[in-house]
Amino acid sequence: MGSVSYAALHAKCLPSGHDALNRAPPPDLGSELRRCRLQLGRGVTEKPAWLEVNIQVTGIDNIHPMMDELDRRGILATVWLGGAEFDVECASVGNWADEGHEFAGKYPTEIVDETPRSEQEAEMSAILEAGSRCGAGAISGFRANRFTADQDTYELMDDKGFDYLERSARAERYSVYTFKPYPLQGHTFAALPMPIVVYYGEAGSMCDNSCQKMMTPDDLQVYEKYAIDVHLRTGEPLVFEWHPGTTHPGDATGWWGAFTGLLDELQSQGGRVQFVTAHQLVEKYATAQ
Repeated sequence: MGSVSYAALHAKCLPSGHDALNRAPPPDLGSELRRCRLQLGRGVTEKPAWLEVNIQVTGIDNIHPMMDELDRRGILATVWLGGAEFDVECASVGNWADEGHEFAGKYPTEIVDETPRSEQEAEMSAILEAGSRCGAGAISGFRANRFTADQDTYELMDDKGFDYLERSARAERYSVYTFKPYPLQGHTFAALPMPIVVYYGEAGSMCDNSCQKMMTPDDLQVYEKYAIDVHLRTGEPLVFEWHPGTTHPGDATGWWGAFTGLLDELQSQGGRVQFVTAHQLVEKYATAQ
């Protein structure tokens, strides 16, 4: 058997009719994953190379401590900003881009059926113009709150030349689910999936804002540690998103510790982990299919 994705690994271990969204996890959140690894045994192809990880930073509010921490560690990130947010830290945006960080565009709310096409078009234009004005480099990615989009989004992204749309995989039934970027059929851009966490029947994105609603920082670190472990074995990339407006030094709830703990865990792997931008993942995987 060839390389097995994280999702496929879980699928092979789940009993018939199992629905992870409606089943409480075991007291040890890592036990199910360990059981799966033992059950599959040598069926999982070990990949001794390295794991590609994309750290994402979303929002301009209080962004400096998070960017400073990433820079101190020499970690590149993808930063998601709305059109108006670029101008708040225009000079810093240019400096961060010069250091190699990627900047991408974020619609400020969810995109729903009632969202006017004209508003989406205006925001995309504002993002591209502000990015150029602030020296952010090429803006190739776009997304909205909760990774929503509609047909207008697709058509406008084609028209404006975006390279990828970040989307969620909320319909999937796995406790941590991710897969590689892929070309979106019928369009000129690719889809970048956002990993999903399932916890006591609640599903959310693999990010601090979503996970704060359903688990503790320590719980998230358990999920992240085992996701890293499995993806080092399967060779599939991982994406982690953080919001500096809610995760920052001095946060009494412990989410800053979860952020730095994740970075510690990744860097403890040495040369087995490579930090990349979202654009680099899309360029490597979506164009290779």
